[in-house]
Amino acid sequence: MGYKKASDLLKPQFVPMLRYVLANHITFAPVKSTELKPGGTVDVMSDRKLSVAASKDGKSLTLDGQATVSKADVMTKDGTLHVVDKVIVPPNVYKDIKDAFKSNKDWSEFAALVKALAPEVYEAAADPMTAGTVFVPDNKAITDFLKQSNSTLASIQGNKNATREALALLTYHIVPGLAVDAPSLTDGRVLNSALVVDKKPKRLIVERRQSADGKEAIKIVGDLADAYVYSNKPEVYAGAETLFPVDDVLVPSVSPDLSTNVMDVLKEQGLNGFALGLEKLGVADEFVNPNFDGAVLAPTDAAIDAYAKMHGIPSGKLLSERPGLTRELIGYHIVPDLSAQQAKIAEAGSLVLPTVAGDNVTFVAAKDGKSLKVLGYNGAEATLVAEYTAGRGKVYKIDSVLTPADVWPTCYEAIAHFADAKRTAGKVSALKKAIDATPSVKKALQDPAFTGTVLAPGDEAFAALPDAAKKALAGPNGKKVLESVLLYHVLPEIKSLPYKWPANATESETLLKGAKVSLDRMTGPEARTSLGGTTKYQIVVTPQKGSVGKKAMGLEYNLFCSNAVLHAIDTVLLPKL
Repeated sequence: MGYKKASDLLKPQFVPMLRYVLANHITFAPVKSTELKPGGTVDVMSDRKLSVAASKDGKSLTLDGQATVSKADVMTKDGTLHVVDKVIVPPNVYKDIKDAFKSNKDWSEFAALVKALAPEVYEAAADPMTAGTVFVPDNKAITDFLKQSNSTLASIQGNKNATREALALLTYHIVPGLAVDAPSLTDGRVLNSALVVDKKPKRLIVERRQSADGKEAIKIVGDLADAYVYSNKPEVYAGAETLFPVDDVLVPSVSPDLSTNVMDVLKEQGLNGFALGLEKLGVADEFVNPNFDGAVLAPTDAAIDAYAKMHGIPSGKLLSERPGLTRELIGYHIVPDLSAQQAKIAEAGSLVLPTVAGDNVTFVAAKDGKSLKVLGYNGAEATLVAEYTAGRGKVYKIDSVLTPADVWPTCYEAIAHFADAKRTAGKVSALKKAIDATPSVKKALQDPAFTGTVLAPGDEAFAALPDAAKKALAGPNGKKVLESVLLYHVLPEIKSLPYKWPANATESETLLKGAKVSLDRMTGPEARTSLGGTTKYQIVVTPQKGSVGKKAMGLEYNLFCSNAVLHAIDTVLLPKL
């Protein structure tokens, strides 16, 4: 790599590259030398396949055509070790950026622009000690962009204004001082580019989205144009820099019209409750960049206090006491779509748009085009009080908190809704029937101030009850047994992902005195729950020892009911009967 000693590579800026190179030496499971067949391959954690071949003397094996196994099958308690005589360097690791550009012909146009217009930047980047991240548009993206702007490299070099704009464009693709690997490009992450406007670095925002083929796509959001990281082309490591091939040119804006952003507008207009909600949820950074091109529906502080009071939550305590509910409400008030502009809504009359939370909101304009209502679920609606421009997007001050589909006034109302065959498939009708037959439980679930977690088994779970349980429920003490079973499904604390559902087996009290369950969670394939929606998180609830019941698997899907939360499970939990 051009360094004199190993310690030169142990500096912080080389960590992403070293992590990737080391991952190129580690398999996902122990592999003995007898399993390494010449002509075959072995999967390693760098998401590559190393080729396996016989060494020249036929006595050993070579890996990836680079390293020979000098000592095989050193067994340890946590794996198998094979000693090799060389570092197995992946093909996308280079000494410096010059080598990377030379080896990747599809980057020649970008390299030529940087070298011609910003030679000092090119030379600085070529120093292998320089740390940074570069999003590199391929030749097609550069050619298309120049064609659209009716420009060539020669015409740009001959024009001072064009050169200045091109330099701004190029530096917008560079994140200085920070080498980022692909796993670190997390959804919502904000990156400060090398382009500085008004003493502030222009920002890039990372979005991770599901692509049409079911894979995860990484989108880099710029001010005026975005680009996708190629999923079939791995990042390139060049010394202390990471280079990502992207399919388009990122375009910044230096217009004063984009000097505002959502967070600034919220604070300037006294919408402090909503601004604090974004900060508490850790998503405020997504709204300090003017490139957000949707609508934020921000209830007034008075509206948020009124909503909290209606649900029995003390004023100012919604964020601290109900983080899960806050997450749902905040997401339901963000519409990531530029169509949510008042002029477009007035033209359409009404417009249904999805929110970040997944549920839709409906915008309805008055005939005069001067007023606007937003409709939520369960009869909730809000009126537009004022409209503010925030960069490319809008902030609408509204006079009421909107209710998403998964928020209900009480647990009983939620269960009744999903038990009604006319409105849903009636998947929890047996549970509602059991609750209706137990006045004390019904009264608790009808109380908006009720606090806890309700585990809701579906109709199939009740049909599959063991004979011993059915016999006890049909016996002379059947009502008492039923009450015990229902109380065993209620935990006295609110537990909802990602806040309070345990990741490891943890005992929890239930409302049935002296009876506990064990809670755990796991990740599985995405599936639909009996309470609506889909999720990939599975919750596991295990009844106490000595119970005739089995453990229940549930698909974590929050239905919020004032101070409680509902989870669907696939088995009726049984205490010791």
